[in-house]
Amino acid sequence: AVLAHPQNGFTCVFPERLDGKRDQNSMLLLSRRVFNPATVEVTEHMLKSLRGQGKGGTPINDGDLLCITCADLQGTSYLLASFHGDTNGQATLPVMHTLTEYWTSLEGVHRLVFGLDANVYSGAANGYLDVSDFVAAYRSAGLTSCCGDDHQALSTNAKTTFNARTYLQPQL
Repeated sequence: AVLAHPQNGFTCVFPERLDGKRDQNSMLLLSRRVFNPATVEVTEHMLKSLRGQGKGGTPINDGDLLCITCADLQGTSYLLASFHGDTNGQATLPVMHTLTEYWTSLEGVHRLVFGLDANVYSGAANGYLDVSDFVAAYRSAGLTSCCGDDHQALSTNAKTTFNARTYLQPQL
């Protein structure tokens, strides 16, 4: 779904299927000075694939994931995604792999921008996603991070949250 307010210069895109109970929903704000406001939501394609994986699929709820295709004003195509991950990070890698598979299947060249709450941990206990495993996975998928690609530096220096919660958590 799309909301556009003529005075603020942004298009707000959010999933068709929102979670009204937990009220934790992914959304994207697109600057109309950069992006054409016409978007196509492809979230449902991802969810079908994720829910079909393994025993019961990937732990993902309505509103956790938003994926769209769009173009900037110069005509460059994008696949933009926002993901609000589960607490222990177990959905992070399946979502990333499903997204990159979809990205490579798109016709034409699309730039991928993926903002996520990966929920990775330094020295993770069993059942939690360790930052080094996450870095290895996204690097093997041909991706990079705005926080860098050195898992040791990320483990030491890139702490972004200590369970402090706000109403709006931007995913960079």
